[in-house]
Amino acid sequence: MARRYDLSVSTYEFVLRGGNGRYDQDTTIVLPSVTTIVSAVLAKPQLVPWAYATTLDSLTGLVTQALAAEPSIRQSHWYLGLAYIANGQRQEGVAEIKRALELNYQPQNKTEENFIKNIGL
Repeated sequence: MARRYDLSVSTYEFVLRGGNGRYDQDTTIVLPSVTTIVSAVLAKPQLVPWAYATTLDSLTGLVTQALAAEPSIRQSHWYLGLAYIANGQRQEGVAEIKRALELNYQPQNKTEENFIKNIGL
């Protein structure tokens, strides 16, 4: 069965469940939908930088909150590092990638291996 998505949705809510010792209560993260971002860009192409920044900010916020719940997830540190670097926050990005490697993140391919070398780790 094909999965259908409601393209009229303007935001998505993700709930990080509490009560596991890391969060005292549930935390809800609200992100703009891809449809919202694409619609804005199609209406006004000059919004491309806004769309890019919004997407990176949403990703960074989501992963940061996930790490608050479970700081030992090495892939989260890896992707947060990539998002920081893409957003021009090199120092923060390198620190997150270094943390991922300390948690035994294994590069998935030659591109990731070269990326690690290129940032000096």
